[in-house]
Amino acid sequence: MGPLQSLTTLEYQLTKMDNPEWTALSATDPQGNVNYRIDQTNDPNRLYLFTILAATRYRLTYTAGYQVIPPDIRRTLMSLIGFWYQNREGQAVPNEIDMKLAGKRVFSL
Repeated sequence: MGPLQSLTTLEYQLTKMDNPEWTALSATDPQGNVNYRIDQTNDPNRLYLFTILAATRYRLTYTAGYQVIPPDIRRTLMSLIGFWYQNREGQAVPNEIDMKLAGKRVFSL
């Protein structure tokens, strides 16, 4: 879920079935080579691994969200709040407001 603010930890789990332990992967190895890089220019953000691991699972701990709400989302939210204030009986949200927010929704599967 983006936009990504920071990546706290990147952990992986090797294919050991008897002892599944998580191992942290640092951003660089002892020789100074980069193990992974985060591309924040794409939406959604992407994580590129440069280290070959025989890992079966990965676990990321990160911070995401807006520090300041973008102006287009702010205007649309203000319109939505104004609509709710004017129509307190539970009318459906107008399509123009709904469509402006449709591209910003995050769905979980």
